[in-house]
Amino acid sequence: MRIGIVDLGTNSVRFALYEENLGQIHCLYKKKLMLRPGQGVYQTGRLKKSVVRRLVNAFTKYRHLADQFSVETIYAAATAALREAENANKVIRRIMNQSGIKIQIISGEKEAQLIAQGILHFDAPKSNPFCLIDIGGGSTEISLFDKKKFKLFPYKKPAQIRPKQQLSLPLGAFRLQQMFLPHPQSHHLSHRLAHLSQMRHWIGLELEKSLGRFSKNDLTLGIGSSGTIRALARILDPKFVRQTLPLNATSKKNKVQSKLCFTQNDLQQLIEEMLFMTKTELLRLPGMELRRTETIFSGAVLLFEILNFLNIKRVQTTHCGLRDGLLLQALYEAKH
Repeated sequence: MRIGIVDLGTNSVRFALYEENLGQIHCLYKKKLMLRPGQGVYQTGRLKKSVVRRLVNAFTKYRHLADQFSVETIYAAATAALREAENANKVIRRIMNQSGIKIQIISGEKEAQLIAQGILHFDAPKSNPFCLIDIGGGSTEISLFDKKKFKLFPYKKPAQIRPKQQLSLPLGAFRLQQMFLPHPQSHHLSHRLAHLSQMRHWIGLELEKSLGRFSKNDLTLGIGSSGTIRALARILDPKFVRQTLPLNATSKKNKVQSKLCFTQNDLQQLIEEMLFMTKTELLRLPGMELRRTETIFSGAVLLFEILNFLNIKRVQTTHCGLRDGLLLQALYEAKH
């Protein structure tokens, strides 16, 4: 069975093609396009016409590729940007008419469920308790586990995973950058400090509202599943060596080999250093990509505030996440 997966986020669109045979899953193709679907959404409430054209073009090309690979089903999900865009349904219909791909807008709670499903199925942490953190462009999904109540069998429903607490926050690296740091390199240091203070205050209010009642004393480990957290880990973990993962990116062996770690203190020091950096200086950081220079600072601040609020001292990365959860969901639906 061959299945296509699309994760339409705020900052990027991820396309992938998989083949499942007798319980073994192989990735045939994957591509990430930084189309910035959420550009302007959090200010205007609408997807821009230029963004819509780029999305239609990308989905049409992906449809042709999927046909070449004889893909039977394409499972496409949209997250924060389309959840909040007034013209989302109109855009989805246009993409469907042009490419034949139906996009489902999933709730923040469903997104958190699927992220947890993907991580726990392919790369479950060995220590307890732990917290799954996924910082996207427009939202952040958090799942708190205090006991291992997630012994899985293939393609189990995400709803059957029982975290202690699971939620989606309207906080994301791209959203915060647009709200507080739209032109970070053009501001004087005094302006940056003021905007940093405003951003931290905003984040604190959201965390207190959503996580204020949670006991923060028993967490020991944060598992970071997003591109933002992996980018920070490449900067902070001295073990980082740039390498290309094999095509079979869903295998447990490859996931484990790609783990990187850093501490809350490391992150705090990096934030203090990045506050003074220009775009050119940011690009000199280990593993830094041009496309991430605008949002890496806001993403770092958001992650630090979450770690500090939950008293998490150490973060470990995983390459699993929403796309893996979507794949499991698609396989489950195809087989039941």
